[in-house]
Amino acid sequence: MKTNRINTSNIKVWREEIHEQAGQKPQVIYYLGWGEEDDIIGDPMPFEELQALHALIGRVIEQNIANN
Repeated sequence: MKTNRINTSNIKVWREEIHEQAGQKPQVIYYLGWGEEDDIIGDPMPFEELQALHALIGRVIEQNIANN
């Protein structure tokens, strides 16, 4: 089996607020990716997707600990 690896030392989560009209609650978008300095390679996601990814990673880690 071939494994592709990403250098995890530069994984980033960026948070962007988009203000469409004054006085309205801003739209918040998160970007999860990797990159050097101010560059990020990754797709935007809403908070709910970021939260689901967090839960998924937590389950994978818990299963790994339980099986070892």
